[in-house]
Amino acid sequence: YKLVEWFIDNNKNDKVITSINKDVEIKEIPIITTTTKPSDKENTTTTVKPVIYMEGKDKTFTENGIKITLTEDFEIFEDPAIDAGFVADGIEVYIIKDSFEDFPEYKDYSEIEYAKHLIEMNGDISVETKEIDDDVYLEYIFDSEKGIIQAYVVKVSKESDCFLLSNFITASADALAYKEHILKWAKTIEYVGE
Repeated sequence: YKLVEWFIDNNKNDKVITSINKDVEIKEIPIITTTTKPSDKENTTTTVKPVIYMEGKDKTFTENGIKITLTEDFEIFEDPAIDAGFVADGIEVYIIKDSFEDFPEYKDYSEIEYAKHLIEMNGDISVETKEIDDDVYLEYIFDSEKGIIQAYVVKVSKESDCFLLSNFITASADALAYKEHILKWAKTIEYVGE
C-alpha cells in the first residue's frame, strides 16, 4: 500500500502531504488542517484525512460460501481456524462462521446481542460496540505476540444459519487510514451458503 499524496493549492499557498508518522498510536494519526487566505476573501480551512490507496481494481472472492469484494491487491489466505481469509500489504481479513447447528443458543440473538455476548465471553471491556449504517461492529486494539499493536474492526452479521465475524486487521497506526476501505468492503460481505 501507499499513502495518497494530497495536493492543496489555495492561491499559491501550495502544500503537499506525502507521509504520516507510522510510529504513532491510533489516536495520534494526524488530521491535517491548513488555513489560507485567498485574495479578498475570508479565511478558508481545508481538512485532509490520511487515506490508504489500494492500487488494484475491485475483485470479488468466494471462499467456503462467503463472498466479499476487496481489490486485486488481496490474496487468499488459508488457515484451518478461519472460514475465509484474505491478505494484502498492511491488512488482513479473516472471516469466521459460528453455525447455529454448532451453537443453537445463538439462533435467537440479534447482531448487537451476539456482539455483547462475545465481549462478555472474552471478558474484555475495552472493546467498543458500534452501529454504522445499520451494521454492527466491534473495535479494539490488541498487542500481538509479535509485539505489533494491531487494530481490529469486526463486522458482526446474522445469516440464516450462522453468525459471520468478519475481522479486518491492520497495524494500529494505519487503522484510521484504512477505515474508509474497511467499511466499504464490509458492506459487500454476503453469505451464499456452501
